[in-house]
Amino acid sequence: MFTSKSVLALALAAAIPALTACAGSQSANVDDSALYQRAAKGDITQFAGARRLSGDMTDLYQKELLHAAQKHAKNVILLIGDGMGDSEITA
Repeated sequence: MFTSKSVLALALAAAIPALTACAGSQSANVDDSALYQRAAKGDITQFAGARRLSGDMTDLYQKELLHAAQKHAKNVILLIGDGMGDSEITA
């Protein structure tokens, strides 16, 4: 009936579109690299040396909110609990 090659071909034909649909896309008009690079780069022995961000981030967050309003969330995880630790969240 079905040979192993035909089953493999059918599995690949079904998997390739599904995997390419999962590829993420970033908007080219929003530069959000400052949101993801949050490590302190300054001299911690100086005043405000441990500050991670410099400047006003208002415009960047407003652009991110507008971009998020145009797209809909695909997955939302809501954690409700009292005293939840890492082991309960990651389980």
